[in-house]
Amino acid sequence: MLLNVTAHRPDSVVAAVRTNFTGPDDINLVVNKCTHFELHLLIDQDVERTDDAGNVSSFTEKALRLVKDVPIYGRISTIKAYRPEGRATDLLFITTEKCMAFIVSFNPDTQRIETEGVGSIRDPKARPADAGHIGLVDPENRLLGLHISQGTFKIIPMFHRGVSPAAWNPVSAGSGFGKGKSAVRAPNPGELGESFNARLDELLVLSIVFLHTPLDDHPALAILYQDSKETRYLIQYNVNVAEKKLAVRKEAVKVESGASMLIPVPRDGGGGVLVVGEQTIALHHPLLAKPITTPIKATLMKCYNQVDKGLRYLLGDYEGFLYMLLIIPENGRPERLKINCLGVTAQATCIVHLSDGYVFVGSHYGDSELQLIQTQKDASCNYLSLRDTFKNLAPITDFCVVDLERQGQEQVVACCGGQKDGSLRIIRNGIGVEEIGQLDDMGELTGVWALRPHSAARHDTILVLSFISETRLQMMDGEAMAEVESTGGFKTSERTLACCNMPGDTLVQITPSSVVLLSCEGWMVVAEWSPPAGSSITHASAHHNAVLVSLGGGMLYLLEASATHLTVKSTAQLEHEISCLNISSLDRLGTPLCAVGCWGDNSVRLLRVPSLTETFREVLSGETIPRSILLVDFESVPYLLVSLGDGQLFNFHITSSLALSERKKTTLGTQPISLRIFQTAGGRTHVFAASDRPTVIFAKSGQLLYSNVNMREVTHMSPFNSAMAEGALALACDGVLKIGTIETVQKLHVRQVKLGESPRRIAFHEQASCFGVMTFAVRDLPNNEVSEMSCLRLLDSQSFDLLDSYDLHPFETALSIMVATLAGDANPHMIVGTGFAFPQEDEPTRGRILVFTITSTRGLRLVHEYETRGGAYSLASVHGRLLAGVNSKILVLRWDPDTSMLHLESTNHGHVTALVLTVRGDFVLVGDLIKSVTLLQFNPSPSDNGGARLEEIARDYDSVWMTALEAIDDDTFLGAEVNYNLFALRKQADAESEEERQRLRPVAFFHLGEMVNRFRRGKLTMHLPDGGLSVTPELLYCTVNGALGVIASLTPETYATLETLQKHLRSVVTCVGDLKHAEWRMFQTERKSVEDTGIIDGDLIETFLDLSRKQQEQIAERVAAERGVSFADLIKLIEDLTRIH
Repeated sequence: MLLNVTAHRPDSVVAAVRTNFTGPDDINLVVNKCTHFELHLLIDQDVERTDDAGNVSSFTEKALRLVKDVPIYGRISTIKAYRPEGRATDLLFITTEKCMAFIVSFNPDTQRIETEGVGSIRDPKARPADAGHIGLVDPENRLLGLHISQGTFKIIPMFHRGVSPAAWNPVSAGSGFGKGKSAVRAPNPGELGESFNARLDELLVLSIVFLHTPLDDHPALAILYQDSKETRYLIQYNVNVAEKKLAVRKEAVKVESGASMLIPVPRDGGGGVLVVGEQTIALHHPLLAKPITTPIKATLMKCYNQVDKGLRYLLGDYEGFLYMLLIIPENGRPERLKINCLGVTAQATCIVHLSDGYVFVGSHYGDSELQLIQTQKDASCNYLSLRDTFKNLAPITDFCVVDLERQGQEQVVACCGGQKDGSLRIIRNGIGVEEIGQLDDMGELTGVWALRPHSAARHDTILVLSFISETRLQMMDGEAMAEVESTGGFKTSERTLACCNMPGDTLVQITPSSVVLLSCEGWMVVAEWSPPAGSSITHASAHHNAVLVSLGGGMLYLLEASATHLTVKSTAQLEHEISCLNISSLDRLGTPLCAVGCWGDNSVRLLRVPSLTETFREVLSGETIPRSILLVDFESVPYLLVSLGDGQLFNFHITSSLALSERKKTTLGTQPISLRIFQTAGGRTHVFAASDRPTVIFAKSGQLLYSNVNMREVTHMSPFNSAMAEGALALACDGVLKIGTIETVQKLHVRQVKLGESPRRIAFHEQASCFGVMTFAVRDLPNNEVSEMSCLRLLDSQSFDLLDSYDLHPFETALSIMVATLAGDANPHMIVGTGFAFPQEDEPTRGRILVFTITSTRGLRLVHEYETRGGAYSLASVHGRLLAGVNSKILVLRWDPDTSMLHLESTNHGHVTALVLTVRGDFVLVGDLIKSVTLLQFNPSPSDNGGARLEEIARDYDSVWMTALEAIDDDTFLGAEVNYNLFALRKQADAESEEERQRLRPVAFFHLGEMVNRFRRGKLTMHLPDGGLSVTPELLYCTVNGALGVIASLTPETYATLETLQKHLRSVVTCVGDLKHAEWRMFQTERKSVEDTGIIDGDLIETFLDLSRKQQEQIAERVAAERGVSFADLIKLIEDLTRIH
């Protein structure tokens, strides 16, 4: 019983479109990332830059800001933007690979994406088109078109006032754009009609576009296709909506044999269509007898985008070069074509010109980019200036899980990207702290605050350190800290409760005995306020010129600081003792506010400032009191955070009426939490939760996220924005005060090591502290041939510097790598499996197994080379023997330490291609290209021919094309296959019949929606010493589109509870496009469909925490009725789930 949860969503950019989606004047970028799409807004931002001489200049440049990241219950095949008549903003037309289509719009009032239409576009008996789904929008917004099946073109009419109603396909009321019959009515402008299929004689369509035609003419199509003789043609059709057919507009003409892409030219650009080939680009124009052609450097163009009204186009090729194509007119018609290379980008899958020369380059093989096209070339003859990059892990071909720092924090080192954008990515959970300095002898520290030398100063220079019975000051002295001897009016003989700068070059120190207003110059006492005799201050908070303090017995005082005075503005008597307080001014509320937590009733209260009248009270559950409280703005949304003494954290939204709503709870640790606000370099607000498990709280796309800090315990934190380190923090931990900077705040942190070639396989040599990485790159051979040359790179595990390398032969491909200790030899060996991929062979007929040792100087030394009759697709080690999956056989090889040679002991047959081998104890799992999973057992006893052997125990008799395989435990095995599904098989060792014992029984089915390349044992989160998790992470996996996921095992009770919760969430949590979760997770292949079972969707379960309190309680009641689980236990279970990734 398993759980799947996504740790990192896919990054690969499939397509992108420029649109005015969120507002008529907004420039939006919608990015298709397969199972989700991102909505960005192009904004202006102020930037400061310092030149070599130290001069600071300010200017404005454009940037992309993420507005929403929208998950989809499907794999997005096309996204197109269009604007129906009468609409001020664009709509998005989206289709999925399972042939569902929907239309969405943006509601500016609710800031939500709303579904306006849904329909099925499936043609049940048709054969899918070889080119995949192609979605089109007529430039005049008269039609939507889809090519999804061979021999047909699906047309969805869109009514336009410029179109005669007589030529309009009748609209069926309530049918949307799907098929259906009901009452016919008059169409409305922009409304979609009933879809229909028009016959298409061209079966192998390579590219298809709508041409630009006037409203009084038929919509027109241009189609690039290939015939049975592999000759390519261009043909044009008129779309006759009334007769539901295509009529030839222009007969087929032969084009370049390497033609792959069509570009429609707008009427402002002269009209016609561009045919892009490998060696030429040709413009076919209706007024010209023959096309205008220009030669280009031999390449393969992958994508294009129109820059202006139709005379300039951007083209991107497979090598990452970006070109500008110009149509040069003369006398009102195109005269010639000109193409210029602008520079090098990531290998583009899509190009989108946004505005003013800013171009988004989306990539599958590298980081996507925001580039600016400049009018002048730089020193390297490049017209491009990189403005921003967007992380992309895709494709992840392999990875390993290692604990490089030996602190229980495992990291993923992944082979990512391809060709020139290939890299290693080091991925870990949590935020690292780069230590700059450290102050010792900080035991019994009770608080720390940073001060500026005057109110207008940019940097902090002083640290105020509070201890149980004293206060110390530390000041910046060059690049070091020194204790301050002359402390002026500071009260150093008692502890400090709060301290901060105030307006008018003053600062305030609050101690149990008084509130002291000091001048920044000389720290002279300007004013002082003391509580009534017999009372002392217990808690304090200051903001701007307001100071809020509490005394014993629930008494509150609000003081106002001026340049020379401290004045009591108001008081309030609460019925309970005060345990924590905070005062602040939140931007959206427009008024100062204070919040207090109380002992007696465990309540939190909002009080209006300056009257201190109560506006709202919320009683917290449990017996633990509030210990820290904080008012904070996250993404302009006001929040109240409340931490308890047992490590729990509540968060609330604050409404405009100064009430609390949307109460949510999470567990961050086991000890009391101290909350402090800090700002990152980009000006974003974050909250540091100091505790036994320090955490940074931040908001992204309207959700609060929690990222653990990679430190064992932090008791206190203060921002310390010093000249030595912008945005630094002072952190109290383990009796010392560390000053350091933190990494960019996010859930997973990714470090890139550029390789400049495609990484294929990776293994970690722990003893030598190095990685073996198999890479390949396309290289020219002496005989003018081109070959993918592979090599083994040896990299240091800390610096990732290149230690050594070993080149393979031409046409030899690296297929597998592992580090193993073989019988009779104590030294681990790095073992590589290869195959020769000759152009004339369908599969390798020979290969090699190479055995390397790592020398004392950390170099590679080849000690043995074993020839194989096929490619060594997989390697594994069992009881000191080496197993190699070579084409259809599995070899059992014995290592002779005396001769340093491998010897064949036995061979296991009966496979098609043994792609994956994984070992657990004596058992060996084989993942086959076609024949699913086979379970073998290693028998070390000599066989008739004198060697150890593998014996078949059981197999899955279904035909499944495997991509990855791993054992969950001794009896359960998890597999992934080419239709983006996961499935689990179970060994039936206790079955009564021999036939059942020889069959692996399916116990779980799940549609992941991603192609898995590798499973590995490991976890992303640190080991928690107190345990208690309800879910146990077992495996990590990587996918082609750059996703990382976690597979966890569940107890039967936990599984039953989560299955019940999942059932009820499906009826509450909706998806854009009204797609059904149950249909999305259904296991589907070409031969069968099975409802998901045995694997819980952790992504859906975690959405429970994002629901309103009322929705949570309603669902929890249903779960409790079926499973008897309390609301608190259900919340804890889901929070445990979020802690595993």
